Amino acid sequence: MTTTTVLADDLGFPEAPRWHDGQLRFSDFHDRVVRRLAPDGELSVALEQDDSPSGLGWLPGGDLLVVSMVQRVVDGRPRLHADLSGVTRFRANDLVVDAAGRAWVSSFGSDLEAGAEPEPTVLVRVDPDGSVSGAAEGVVFPTGWC
Repeated sequence: MTTTTVLADDLGFPEAPRWHDGQLRFSDFHDRVVRRLAPDGELSVALEQDDSPSGLGWLPGGDLLVVSMVQRVVDGRPRLHADLSGVTRFRANDLVVDAAGRAWVSSFGSDLEAGAEPEPTVLVRVDPDGSVSGAAEGVVFPTGWC
């Protein structure tokens, strides 16, 4: 028999869970925060955002990247790391960071919040210096879970 234990509740829209430094970190999209959940069950806000955060990843030096454009958190404060507006049509969504510090960022190809059907889009590569380039085109709803 499988049992389920609720670790946290009263969340806006949790997504992009990542394990980092002994804690679960995740974006709470509608509450516009990045949360951390410690093994003892303590839930706290790691970062407040002006926009809805989504994908999370860490650069090799330990700085957190947050999809909301792509922000880099340095000394607890977010700052723009990469402007994706030139390569994405709609909201950026998820990311994974590879061992070289490149972030691979997905985006919506259409306005899904308005009920549009998914359309092909581009998978974006963000280099450690914040430079942006298209990595693959014609993909439908790429995500950081692959």
